[in-house]
Amino acid sequence: MGNTLREMAERIEDATMLDAERGEAIIAALRAAAPEIDPQGTLTPDRLLSADAVIDLVDRVLPGWAISMDGTASRSHGHWTCTLRMSGVRDNDAYLGVGHGPRLPLVLLAALLRATAARPAD
Repeated sequence: MGNTLREMAERIEDATMLDAERGEAIIAALRAAAPEIDPQGTLTPDRLLSADAVIDLVDRVLPGWAISMDGTASRSHGHWTCTLRMSGVRDNDAYLGVGHGPRLPLVLLAALLRATAARPAD
């Protein structure tokens, strides 16, 4: 499952859009790896294009984790970096989720996919 999530992260980082088919595949993979991500089963692909919605997903899967975002807001030439780590206080925490790309919601999603792939199984 971890490799699938990492492969999905790589495919969406350079994307500027997310088609419904790929969105459904990402949602299915996230539900399998982290059932708490969508307890009511209401997550849809169009929600993955909202930075606020993806931040909510991060909170469900990785509550209390630090989210760091840096980038240039530009519809045609944006460049974002997002990191997810267990703590924003210590400098030596491992970055378990990192995403890069032109669209902030997809960069956040890529970081979430990588962090979910790296988290230990319960």
